[in-house]
Amino acid sequence: MQETITIMIQSIFLIMCLIILVMGIVGYRRLKTSPPLLIGIAFGLLAVYNLLNLLGWGKTLWWLVVLFVLVAYIIVMVALYVMMDKKKKNM
Repeated sequence: MQETITIMIQSIFLIMCLIILVMGIVGYRRLKTSPPLLIGIAFGLLAVYNLLNLLGWGKTLWWLVVLFVLVAYIIVMVALYVMMDKKKKNM
């Protein structure tokens, strides 16, 4: 039972990450600014993390999982910095 719930949760997380990845790409094409694309890429990495867990490779490739999550967080921080910097320049 617990494993079924975990699989369902990981599947939902994977789907949500993929949706945000697509939204980031579309946002980049429409706005021509990098933050939506960066956020989309970050969530694409989190989608890979969720996929690895769904396939049962998360424990074996723990170092890769940690790397993907850390890089995803750093990318989101960069995207937020870029957005704040642009807002500061427009003031």
